Amino acid sequence: MSGPTTREVLIGSALRLFPGKGYESTTVDDIARSAGLTTGAIYASFTSKEHLMAEAVAYAEDVFEAAALNALQRAQPRGSARDRLALYLRVTASLMESAASIMAFRSIVGIELSRQPQIAKTYGDIFARRREFCLSLVEDVSPVAGALSREDLVDVTLLAAEGLAALPVAGLARPNTSIPAVAEVLEHLLLATAPRALGAPSS
Repeated sequence: MSGPTTREVLIGSALRLFPGKGYESTTVDDIARSAGLTTGAIYASFTSKEHLMAEAVAYAEDVFEAAALNALQRAQPRGSARDRLALYLRVTASLMESAASIMAFRSIVGIELSRQPQIAKTYGDIFARRREFCLSLVEDVSPVAGALSREDLVDVTLLAAEGLAALPVAGLARPNTSIPAVAEVLEHLLLATAPRALGAPSS
């Protein structure tokens, strides 16, 4: 099995550096040094730092969406809209532990894109992409019973997931904070899911 490509190594370096230093303060030299490569390697793979940022955004979203779809395929039965939106929160918590740099990056992307309109113009509306993906998870199930529409529940879930992912980056999660436990509480409060035993495997 072959290792990561130069392009993937550089994206990984950007994912690690941008949340801590910010897009503006992170230089091409910083990214190259972190990746163990030269700046020439960056320009052989990307036309600019802006191009690298846009590709890093796409990569992080692709990883998250693939994990969510994989979790949905494994879930049997595939459940109600509430179950699927709870799964979105569980995937967020799971990736925060297994792919921390990607999730830290995802949590700051909206702010960075608002500061870099030229990149946002190239990439598009990140929150619209997330909302469209989340809606796609529940499009083939019956509408949700109760006061909130399916769209409202999606919006609430996205807000909760964004807040959950930002906890470590904002320094609001203590070292012993269990992110999966926080996600479970959010599921129960926002989506009225049945409480699971903490530590039980999630679907």
